[in-house]
Amino acid sequence: MVVMVEKRFEGRDILSSSTNTTTTTEPPGFAATMSKLERLSPSRLHPRMKPWYLKRYRENPEGFEVTAEESLEGRNPLGLFHSKLSAGLHLGLVAWAPSPPTPKPKPDVRGQGVCFVCEQPFDDAYLIAGQWYCPSHESLAPA
Repeated sequence: MVVMVEKRFEGRDILSSSTNTTTTTEPPGFAATMSKLERLSPSRLHPRMKPWYLKRYRENPEGFEVTAEESLEGRNPLGLFHSKLSAGLHLGLVAWAPSPPTPKPKPDVRGQGVCFVCEQPFDDAYLIAGQWYCPSHESLAPA
């Protein structure tokens, strides 16, 4: 609850706000884990997110701790930790696997051409990066 209070200071009216916050008791393991993650991360935990993390901690404290330890290896441990918690990894129900990079699709242009590697003419040569390649030398084409 935010209360606006009007105060008088040396003849001037000043509006100030005071916030009543409900404090929740944090388990010691939770506070230690979060402080370690914040210390090693480029960003800090937003205060509004603390209840979200506390709920995940109470769901499975051991899984929370293990997930936090695994997240310390990344460049942004707090961000990685958040992603893992969102995926439910702390519950032990989901295996974490970052998505592999998407390969670039090769153009599927086929036609008559002379292979750039073996210099033989082919009716079913592939045109890749401006050069013709026979089916046996297609793998040598630049990506």
